[in-house]
Amino acid sequence: MHDHIVATMRRVLSSTDNYTYLDKEAARQLGEARETFNELNHRQVIAFGRGVLLFPWVGTCKLETLVVALLMKEFKASSFHHVITVDDCAVEGIEETLREIADAPAPNGIDLARHVAKPAVAKFDGFLTLELMGQVTAAERLVSRPANNFT
Repeated sequence: MHDHIVATMRRVLSSTDNYTYLDKEAARQLGEARETFNELNHRQVIAFGRGVLLFPWVGTCKLETLVVALLMKEFKASSFHHVITVDDCAVEGIEETLREIADAPAPNGIDLARHVAKPAVAKFDGFLTLELMGQVTAAERLVSRPANNFT
C-alpha cells in the first residue's frame, strides 16, 4: 500500500467530514473506526499485553522496513495490516529504539533483506541466487540506501 493511501486513511479517520456517497452501513463503520481512532488519542505506540503495538502510518514498504530494522535490534516484531506488534517489550524501550533507528544512517538494502523471513514471494524467486534474491527483496519490498555493489 502506498504512503499516500495510508495518509489519506489517517486524514479521514481524524476528520469529521461526512461522505454523502456512503450508504448507512458504511457510514456506521466509518463512525466506529473514528471512535476507535479517537479513543487511542492518535497515539502511535501503545502498550498491549506483554508488548507494544506500533501504528507508524506509513505504506507497506516503509512498514516492512521498520519491522526488519526492529528484528535487527533483536526485537520480536511482526506486521499485520497497518500495525507492527512487538512482543516482550515496554513502551519506553521501543520508543528509545525507534529514536536510535531514526537517528542512525539507514542500513543498506542487502543487510535488511538478510532479515526478511520469506524473501521469495514471486513465481520464479526460488530460482534466484541468495545474493540476487537479497537485491530483489531490497529493491521491491524495503526502503533503504543501496549497497555499494547494488545497481
